[in-house]
Amino acid sequence: NHLLIGYSFVGIAMGLTYLMQLYALRYLFVTEEQWAYIQIISFAFYLVMTIPLSYITDRIGRRPPTIFAAILATIGTILLATAPIGEGAYIIVLISNLLQSLAWSFASSTLPSIEADLLPKEIRGKGYAVINLVNSFVWSISQLIGGYIYMSIGPRTPFYISSIFWLFSLVAFMFIPETIRRK
Repeated sequence: NHLLIGYSFVGIAMGLTYLMQLYALRYLFVTEEQWAYIQIISFAFYLVMTIPLSYITDRIGRRPPTIFAAILATIGTILLATAPIGEGAYIIVLISNLLQSLAWSFASSTLPSIEADLLPKEIRGKGYAVINLVNSFVWSISQLIGGYIYMSIGPRTPFYISSIFWLFSLVAFMFIPETIRRK
């Protein structure tokens, strides 16, 4: 139940920021070339970090890395929301994306592992379906809301609100039971 709530908050946080590319290019004046480098570097970092961080997840438990991922995502989103316009935006957006990539390197192993650990085998398929359905629905609705907020209130506002939902996910993840028993 806390996992589903945490997932929902993550879906809202991510959906609100789906206009990140538009924000970076048209509002912060990151160049298209810089944006391409940000994406390449961030994705490469995600790929390189996923295996070692998955190992850490199996060694220290599922909950601490999940909580840490939410902290990293919160910091990354706040950095993006407060990035300077023009000169200096490139570096802040890059750092923000690297923090987000590190968060997803943790989350890509911890969250599915927690799902598998908590859901009984008999209903695991249905459980995955419900989690994915709820997350996809919440993410889709929050994209619409994020777009509206971006256009009507201001480009930074969805990122500030997203940061709040990352904090909500952090609180929800603190209540997920640890599923690895240490010997």
